[in-house]
Amino acid sequence: MRTRRTRKRRKKNGKRAAILAAIALSLGALTVWATQRQPQADTASLSTETINSFAYRTACGLLRSRGENLIYSPVSFYHALSLTASGASGQTAGELDAYLGVQDGEKPSEQAASLYRTLHSEGEHSRLTICTSLWHDQSVRLKRGFKKEATKQYGASVYSADFGSDAAADKMNEWVQQQTGGTIRPEIRVQEDDLLRILNTLYFRDEWRDRLYLSETPEPFYLTGGETADALFLNKTYGSWGFYKGAGFTRASLVLKERGQMYFVLPDEGVPVDSFFESAERLQEVMEGGTSMSGEVVFKIPQFTLSSSLDLKESMVNDGITDPFVQGDFSNMTKDGEVRISAITQDSYISVNRDGVEASSFTDLTLESAAAIEEKADRADMILNRPFLFGIKNRGVWLLIGVCDHPAA
Repeated sequence: MRTRRTRKRRKKNGKRAAILAAIALSLGALTVWATQRQPQADTASLSTETINSFAYRTACGLLRSRGENLIYSPVSFYHALSLTASGASGQTAGELDAYLGVQDGEKPSEQAASLYRTLHSEGEHSRLTICTSLWHDQSVRLKRGFKKEATKQYGASVYSADFGSDAAADKMNEWVQQQTGGTIRPEIRVQEDDLLRILNTLYFRDEWRDRLYLSETPEPFYLTGGETADALFLNKTYGSWGFYKGAGFTRASLVLKERGQMYFVLPDEGVPVDSFFESAERLQEVMEGGTSMSGEVVFKIPQFTLSSSLDLKESMVNDGITDPFVQGDFSNMTKDGEVRISAITQDSYISVNRDGVEASSFTDLTLESAAAIEEKADRADMILNRPFLFGIKNRGVWLLIGVCDHPAA
């Protein structure tokens, strides 16, 4: 299984071995304050509209500025940023709450807990887990209320570690690797000025409800530049199946065994996939809109395994968020003076084959000191032999949104 290493942002080299058991057993360099557990139920509920609106707003700029291929998890980003916002105050809290789409009178932590309860599941054929950990240098004094909220509302494990020791980064790397089923193997490096690290992972695995058939010989996938790449295709034809037609696109989905679906959006001939990302409204239109139709649907989907890395801090700055990165007010989080967000990155992975889908995402946030009318149609050909948009939705929430520009890249 191919994996993607986290983009190196640090100058330190080398990889040191550690086993995950050391996280729980070490009583010297590392102290475990709380273990991962399901967040406590509360009366607040996160509407699918709120998280999906956040998904469209944030995904649009990321998709426009991508290189080749992109996978993005709005759920993982939302969860990590929400925990950070819970420790903010003043203007910093205002900017983060607005970016998250938190309404007056709501708390980010209540919405995140609701999101967890909505999505978290483990079944016979599937698994969907969201895990959070908060790591802080042993010199940092977390406020009791923030620590309680992290464990109670986010189900977070809280670790105190010596950030001057290589062992801290080793344990973070092992934690991420375990939570993502080995699909992401990061190379986290802890810098001298780092005070806290908020890590969030999303792991998803499910099987197709109906069997897909893999072609025996490679066929061409047409790249944006006019070249071709060979790919093996997954094939399925339904005599009567629902799909959507809209301005410049056709959208259809395949059903997974445990209440999830994978959506595929095929641009019309001559329509570039990048035209879908002109605005959040346009992205929402191609992912949710169009005219509902039914008829014969022919699926031809390249078998692919993709991974990507994103700089989410840059995306936030481009959207006008500045205070948390300059002179942030995180006085509800720690007693140790001025703290600011220094980096937010996300690595993601997806594998689509004849058995089903496996996908994961890892968000790393570092803080340092300073209804449509149904019509009948004869046929829809979802021949995905050119760049296309895809997304995985579970219980109405977009877990992942991405673009396949090159299935063999």
